[in-house]
Amino acid sequence: MTDFMEDILIRHHFQLDSKSNLYQHEIPTNPNDELSDEVILDILHSNAPYNTLSETIENLYVSYITNLKSQIQKEVDFELNSLSSTNISAVVKRMYFIYPIEHYLKQKFQVNIIADTGQFLIEMTLKNLISLNILIRQRSDKCITIQGTNLPIKYIHSALPDRKE
Repeated sequence: MTDFMEDILIRHHFQLDSKSNLYQHEIPTNPNDELSDEVILDILHSNAPYNTLSETIENLYVSYITNLKSQIQKEVDFELNSLSSTNISAVVKRMYFIYPIEHYLKQKFQVNIIADTGQFLIEMTLKNLISLNILIRQRSDKCITIQGTNLPIKYIHSALPDRKE
């Protein structure tokens, strides 16, 4: 690879990975970037949630990667004073992108929590369910405190809403 090509990649925040001898680019994120509730539910309801998350994030950044490659192409053509586009496919084969999966794994979202205290059947009535509007102040292995009342816990279930088809 020529020095000017390496300079262009470095200007665009690529770093040479000495183990693979490939240029890696960590895709930047805005701290406010979040997935919608619908997308999160699709991920959680899928048979392979992590794979679905990965595919979703890759799709989010397709235009970013396309624009970055296009910008690199323009700079290569400019550096070579080329009247026609120079093929940079050999360079593109040495690039890989690090998607910000960790950023999205840290995203917080609300779910309903159902606590089975052993005093009722979960299917029996909705009035016994703990909803999101009630603060859970404290949790130990044996009980949770909800608005000053200690409840023994047999099981805690998250109650994800059904996906909208």
